[in-house]
Amino acid sequence: MVEVYVEGPDALKLISHLATNSFAKFPVNRAKQFAPCSYDGFIIGDGILFHLEENKLSYVGRAPSANWIEFHAKTGGYNVTTTKDDRVGPQHARKFAAKLAAMGVPYLFYEVIEGGHGAGATLAEKAAMTAREFTYFARKLSLP
Repeated sequence: MVEVYVEGPDALKLISHLATNSFAKFPVNRAKQFAPCSYDGFIIGDGILFHLEENKLSYVGRAPSANWIEFHAKTGGYNVTTTKDDRVGPQHARKFAAKLAAMGVPYLFYEVIEGGHGAGATLAEKAAMTAREFTYFARKLSLP
């Protein structure tokens, strides 16, 4: 998950421009689903938008929507600043896998480099990941 803080007098104007849903009545200390769309009208993703205080918002969700917010904040002529917080990424999983290996603990780690939350963007990717999982567990259970 990614968090992007949007601050400035145009914060709500920016979000309203990007969203498929309305933020006309979005009071402070409330949260609401945020679903931005592309120039062609396709949904980019969704997440939760928090109205922290006047002219200060926080988006929590997946990276494509966060990147879309940052792109428009920097290029759209809005009077806003953004701060991005990528707290969890693949590097954390790699470090954890290395710690498990150092302790001799069995683990299954496969990094999907195509993006997304996991394998399965296509049927072929899903089949490959399922095969890896079955192979791993069959070996751990000493199955033929």
